[in-house]
Amino acid sequence: MNDPQQILKQYFGYDTFRPPQESIIQHILVGDRTLALLPTGQGKSVCYQIPGLVSHGLTIVISPLIALMKDQVDALHHRGITAHYVNSTLSKTEIAAKYEDIRRGHCRFLYVAPERLLTKPFLKLMQAQSPQFVAVDEAHCYSTWGHDFRPHYRDIPRFISKLPTEPKLALFTATASKAVVEDLQQSFGVSTKHTYRGNFFRHNLFITTRTFELRSQRFLYLVYLLRHVHADQVGLIYVATREQAEMLYQALKRLDFDHRLAIDYYHAGRTNQEKTKIQEKFINDQLKIVIATNAFGMGIDKDNIRFVIHCQMPGSLENYVQEIGRAGRDGELSWCELLFHPSDVRIHQQLQAGKKGQQRGRRSLQTMLEYLESEQCHHQKILAYFQDPQRFPHGCRRCQHCAPYSQPFLHQMRLALQDKPTFPTFIAQQQYILTQNRTQNWSKLIGVGLGMV
Repeated sequence: MNDPQQILKQYFGYDTFRPPQESIIQHILVGDRTLALLPTGQGKSVCYQIPGLVSHGLTIVISPLIALMKDQVDALHHRGITAHYVNSTLSKTEIAAKYEDIRRGHCRFLYVAPERLLTKPFLKLMQAQSPQFVAVDEAHCYSTWGHDFRPHYRDIPRFISKLPTEPKLALFTATASKAVVEDLQQSFGVSTKHTYRGNFFRHNLFITTRTFELRSQRFLYLVYLLRHVHADQVGLIYVATREQAEMLYQALKRLDFDHRLAIDYYHAGRTNQEKTKIQEKFINDQLKIVIATNAFGMGIDKDNIRFVIHCQMPGSLENYVQEIGRAGRDGELSWCELLFHPSDVRIHQQLQAGKKGQQRGRRSLQTMLEYLESEQCHHQKILAYFQDPQRFPHGCRRCQHCAPYSQPFLHQMRLALQDKPTFPTFIAQQQYILTQNRTQNWSKLIGVGLGMV
């Protein structure tokens, strides 16, 4: 079967592609090197799995995420597609068995970490099998300009050059700044016309930020959110350090007098067994809340996350957007709240001290602070950073600065009404506002009425 539309229906159960999936797939199939910036939940895996099924040969998917590898392979098996993953969780015997399957042609997709690409056994196998297609997931990890640089991603061009025939190549990421995009384009020979951007406006995410003078105030507000605003909802709480994750977990458990909080914490320092157990319990709704560093979430396929709270400022806008993007993947209204205290800046400065790329880290931190300090639309700032051309002349209606009760909106309405200081009746006032809605494109705004103006 060579028709992408038929494959989409047969294996994935969808009748139509989302934009720009079809264009991405078509360019990959004709051999164009392609870069796709697709935010979380926009069907990234379809864009490389369908070309892999059309190609009929072996497809290599390069990914840094062990949890994602297993989830993706399990999903492919469920659809009747042969696939394997090779990573550090497997024994030598298990790896040897998977290599033998590949030699016999019993594998369509192989998920592998970048650290393995130039190892002698793997490279020898790939030179013998000559993969038809290489998909690079989390491609921003390649760039030293990115927020999550991983040195072994720099091995990818060398790995491709050592293959007997040049495979089709596609790069995928959910978050990449202008500098990262340009770096990837230059390093892999991707033209601008073969660079695709998904829709970075998540219309169902309501974004707010709050600044606290005291850390104790921030903690008490978090408790209020968990016990009253988001009670019994599924959510993520992000912090900057392992120590903070454990401390916050212990503090919340001490206050959980009625044992209502199904909560745990996750960071890179926990054992593989503990991390796997937490992921499984969270996916199965046995855990409602996970307190985590940015080690958690990549590759977690869960669509009913109702809130994402940052109890410390993240170190970059890329990280922030990727983390809030895990909320509301089912399309339902979800809440993203960033709780900032000035000490967050010092923590990130300490984390960056002595590391390579300190200058890059300082730039990312400054960008994050500018995002926090600006009173412009939160969604608009995110779109501008990721070069998404969408604009909201009358506000996004999905952040604290654009909501109908926000001061900028009230000011806008008062200006529109300044030549109409009085109305004979309440109905007359409402009729005028409805007219303004039609002419000013303020439709669908909730709560605009007598008490608002």
